[in-house]
Amino acid sequence: MFAGGRVRLLRPLVTGRLTARTHSVAGDVTKNGRSGPLRFVTHRYSYEQGGRAVLVEERDIVYRKPARPPVADAADAAGEPPEPRREPGEVGRLELETTPVLLFRFSALTYNAHRIHYDRDFARDTEGYPGLVVHGPLP
Repeated sequence: MFAGGRVRLLRPLVTGRLTARTHSVAGDVTKNGRSGPLRFVTHRYSYEQGGRAVLVEERDIVYRKPARPPVADAADAAGEPPEPRREPGEVGRLELETTPVLLFRFSALTYNAHRIHYDRDFARDTEGYPGLVVHGPLP
């Protein structure tokens, strides 16, 4: 998880100029929290232009063990797998309403920016589809 960060501008960062970035670990500390051990790692990114440092960015990232799910009943406490809590026929089924917002977000995630997936008017009036076109991998 992102825990914090800092940026120091040492001199102007010039747009269009070749920039070199280096990464290093600037700190690594383990602490105990309510959820158990926490490891705080500070990542340092240094940017140089023309052989001179122009910007230093530090990102503090906290790592922790995955949370354990709460114990629901005695069977769970005994280490037995819990019974599925689904209706018959619903195992592995996920229903999504394919809204323009969902299609736009999926387009962004898959780098597929074609307007037929999120602009209903364009899909209908320009491309001749009856409506939005749902991505093949989405349903």
